[in-house]
Amino acid sequence: MGRLLQQLVLGLVFLASCGRPPKPELQPAESTKVPVALLVEQEISGRVLGKSLLRPFGLAIDARGAVYVCDA
Repeated sequence: MGRLLQQLVLGLVFLASCGRPPKPELQPAESTKVPVALLVEQEISGRVLGKSLLRPFGLAIDARGAVYVCDA
């Protein structure tokens, strides 16, 4: 029983001497450009990428050049 108590005390002393790990410093994220508005100059109709649009109401292009169409 004495040996178990000794190991427990040594373990607690070891844990107390370690302290807490340092908190990582947070770096501010780089700002990304996000479109604020979308102007639509004409109605989108017909087939887009092989699909007929039912009620299209928005078109967007992301930073990589991918085109997105919102169709209700």
